[in-house]
Amino acid sequence: MSTRLALSLVPPVLFGGGALLRLPLPGRRGASAATCLALACFAVGLTLNVDPVYTGLDAALGVPNVADLLEHVAVIVGATVLLGVLRAVHVSGRAPLPSALLLLGAAVIVAAVVLFAVAPLPVEAPEFTERYAGLGAIRGYWAVQVAFLGIALVELIRIAGYARKARRVATRAGFALVGVGAGIGLVYSVNKLTALAASADPAGAVATLTGVLDQPLLVTGTLAIGVGLLLPPAATATRALWEPLRDRWDVQLLRRLWLDLAVVNPRLFLAEVPSRWEDFCDGANLGTRRYRIIVEILDAATGLRNYVTPVLDQAALRAADGLRGPRRDAIVDACWLTGARARYLAGAPPTPGRAGPLTDTRSAEDEVARHLRRVAWARAHSRRVARFTGHRPPPAPTPTPASQGNQPAGQRTGQSTGQRSAGESARRSDAEPRRGPGQ
Repeated sequence: MSTRLALSLVPPVLFGGGALLRLPLPGRRGASAATCLALACFAVGLTLNVDPVYTGLDAALGVPNVADLLEHVAVIVGATVLLGVLRAVHVSGRAPLPSALLLLGAAVIVAAVVLFAVAPLPVEAPEFTERYAGLGAIRGYWAVQVAFLGIALVELIRIAGYARKARRVATRAGFALVGVGAGIGLVYSVNKLTALAASADPAGAVATLTGVLDQPLLVTGTLAIGVGLLLPPAATATRALWEPLRDRWDVQLLRRLWLDLAVVNPRLFLAEVPSRWEDFCDGANLGTRRYRIIVEILDAATGLRNYVTPVLDQAALRAADGLRGPRRDAIVDACWLTGARARYLAGAPPTPGRAGPLTDTRSAEDEVARHLRRVAWARAHSRRVARFTGHRPPPAPTPTPASQGNQPAGQRTGQSTGQRSAGESARRSDAEPRRGPGQ
């Protein structure tokens, strides 16, 4: 297989795969008949552009070069439907499929069929433009299609501009790529018009240059548009596969940190603690387990915040000396939690009014989980935390008052700081809609 043939097969395979992913089947999320139709039309048109398919279809139908006409009709239909779908999704307050676009697409198809029918095309020619560009009817045939293609690409660039405001990163990145592909498509259109204008001198430098650029521009532009359109649904499918793995990883990794901190307030355990194997196998409830573990770790940290003394605070900061960014924050929090838990279990008195660990986790759930993973790893593996644990400041000798010593940490410190207890937090997390911790 030649390199040219291999390159020409990539775009139809890409769009064909996208059409199958969007095939409207029962129970399939993200399925869309209109999107499937648009991608399938592009796949058909790009397949007919492949030389062996082009000549094979012409031979089967007994009409020279009719594959070229069918190719462009399929692309025009696909572009019209696709623009309607994208406008409906990303452009608010606009008609999904304006009548002007429908009429323009239909007029271009009719004009292309008429001009193709009246042109004398007796010789089979996969290099259709170069072979018949000298005919006036074929010049008109190409001109109306390139004009429609230019209008469609400009509209696609406008829609990509609207999609830049989307919330999903995959959507913004995908349509940025679509905009790039549409820009390349405009260059391809200009190159095609230049080739038609230079057809009087087929051996000239301009005709040679346009011939060299034609295939790379077509392949690059269609690939960019195709990948950009498929990036958002691909990200959704990947997320559906990734989330159970992420939940299982977090539940296993955060388990030790969760159990260590829950010692200071047994009320955090609202049910029997499952074994590691049960956690690993219980795929249906992993998301809920992960969320609850994160909330309960934060509640336990809230109960320990008043056990971070100034001396302990400075020792934790020294343990992270020389580090920056997330790693530094994880080391400091790991030291804070380790020292505060030890002071609590030793019966040391609280220090009301002190800021405490995990104060930088007031963001989305995934970001909090990422930070807690770093903290859990640091407590288990960091030499800095190990050195801090071996040389941490001893608890203050003043005994804890009996009236406070018999209370869980969530009650002992939560009332003085206005924080809710861990039990109340978990009960509210069952009643309220799911949201990121700290929000």
